[in-house]
Order: sequence, then C-alpha cells, then structure tokens
Amino acid sequence: MVTALIGNSTHVDKDLLRFTDDIYIYGRVELDVVGTGESRTAINISEDGEVGGDIRAVDIYVAGTVRGDVRATGHLRLMPTARISGDVEYASLDIADGAIVQGAARKLS
Repeated sequence: MVTALIGNSTHVDKDLLRFTDDIYIYGRVELDVVGTGESRTAINISEDGEVGGDIRAVDIYVAGTVRGDVRATGHLRLMPTARISGDVEYASLDIADGAIVQGAARKLS
C-alpha cells in the first residue's frame, strides 16, 4: 500500500514545497506550498489536511486547516470545514457557511 507519493513535478526544499500542476494534501505539511511553472497549478487540502505555512497557486481548494497566508491568483474555494489563520488574497472567491478566516481578505486586481 502506498501512503505517500512525491511526483517528479514536486520539489521539497528546506522550507518550501514547490510543484507544477496539482497537489493534494491529506496529511500535515509544515512548509510553504507554492505552485510554480507555466501550467495552471492547484492546491487541494482535504478535511484532514493541515498546512503550517503560506500557500500560493492559481486555484486553491481548502476543506482543512491552513496556518499561514493564502494567495490564489485564480479561484479560492473554502469549504464549510475550512479554517485559515492568515490573510487571504484571491481573484475569485467561494466561501461556504461555516468556513473561518482569521485574517484580512483582499481581492486581487
């Protein structure tokens, strides 16, 4: 049984997890998570997923917990179980009843 996979488009440095395309987080990551490259990057954080760091990508979908700033240059979707302790920046936003953001929210121009 495979419980973890780091693909060839993912790079883990000392304080940074960089990726191209999409990444799904079901566990805990204590790093900044940043989508890079020319493709449309997406971060998906499950209900059980936790990120202790800033996250940046084109599209970001949060059902879990983020302790850091969030920057979605495309779409940011916060599910009812989302918990964010940090500022959020987005081009477009969907926020479900029950989602919590403890920080400032700013629409990107």
